[in-house]
Amino acid sequence: MLISALLPLGCQGQTSSTEAPLNAVVILVDTLRADRLGPWGVERETSPNLTAMAEGSVVFADAVSPARWTVPSVVSVLSGVHVQTHRCCDVSTGDFVLHEALTTLPEVLQAAGYHTAGYSKSGPVNFTAGIEQGFTDFEGIPGADRAQGLTDHALLALETIPVEQPFFMYLHYMDPHTNYRAPDGWHEMWAGQTDSTVEGTDATLEAYLSGEQVPTGADVERLMALYDEEIAYWDSDLSRIFYALEARGLMDSTVLIVISDHGEQFGEHGSWGHRALNQENIHVPWIMRIPGEAPQRIEAPVQLVDLAPTLAGVLGVAPASTWQGQDLRPLLAGEPIESVDRLIGQQSHALIRPDGLKLHTDGPQLFDLSVDPGELDDLSLSQPEDLAEMQSALDALLEECSALADELQLTAP
Repeated sequence: MLISALLPLGCQGQTSSTEAPLNAVVILVDTLRADRLGPWGVERETSPNLTAMAEGSVVFADAVSPARWTVPSVVSVLSGVHVQTHRCCDVSTGDFVLHEALTTLPEVLQAAGYHTAGYSKSGPVNFTAGIEQGFTDFEGIPGADRAQGLTDHALLALETIPVEQPFFMYLHYMDPHTNYRAPDGWHEMWAGQTDSTVEGTDATLEAYLSGEQVPTGADVERLMALYDEEIAYWDSDLSRIFYALEARGLMDSTVLIVISDHGEQFGEHGSWGHRALNQENIHVPWIMRIPGEAPQRIEAPVQLVDLAPTLAGVLGVAPASTWQGQDLRPLLAGEPIESVDRLIGQQSHALIRPDGLKLHTDGPQLFDLSVDPGELDDLSLSQPEDLAEMQSALDALLEECSALADELQLTAP
């Protein structure tokens, strides 16, 4: 049964200001690119449950991640600041630290009386020092069972939260990250129909990146099918969250959010995995089911650093003074918000202007996403004035991030 059976479209319950505070569940699905999902038009039925959820939710159609990989992106989501501010990652040593000077979303909610719980299947996230900051309970969930094991743990934990206490829960799933190999019942569901036998392992992607092997069209088709099977497996588990909330009478008092930390590349722009700042790797889903809020699709450009202030606003909690994202609630009412440039990246950067002009510092390169969403036509030589303006805007934003980091005495680990 799809979750639509539990989610009558347009009929979510309204929570008034005199009722108990709303709960919140944030589901982050690692390596989930938006364009492989039903709400973004993929033809293959990869996500029927997520699609049903989206039909009763606010869908931010044009959301981008803060970074191309997991740790800096997750820290930005939890801390509400740009990657260039939080300085959590020393990639040369593998040391990752969420600094105590940053006020996280879980900390803000915990101070407001929330039970805060985080459960993660991501090894890098679990080993990030300080990631437990503000969580009443934070656990890395071992085992190779991925979605099922994490959901099992989360649902058991849900039963232990006092009914009278509002809660915030963060769930970090690892499907569809490599290796692309869904459990039996999903594995080869689509990949078996291709004319290739390549396996979706890290070794395969590394061989393609190094040029040691050259994939055929059938190989690419199969890898994307293996990836889609992993999405379908995770999506099949999503309904269990809804059933559990329904069973406890919490469906109409819980905000549910599905996002990703980054996407994945399958040979686009000569890259594999998540190593570049092209749209297939940074355009991520953001679906937000809010009790009492009418479903709608918002096309305005947003970024995941906006999640913390937006969720805090929905829950009626004051944001931290350090947060750099925007509260997007005016968009839900059809009102404009301040147009800002979206910042992505770490060693190299991308900046996306509200009109769709995008700068890559590697090159540098310049693309107009409004007419060239695939980033195929580099305008850096033909539009030097725009290039210079974008570089100046990027420098100013990086300087702003650096100033805040220095004020908070944040240093790379």
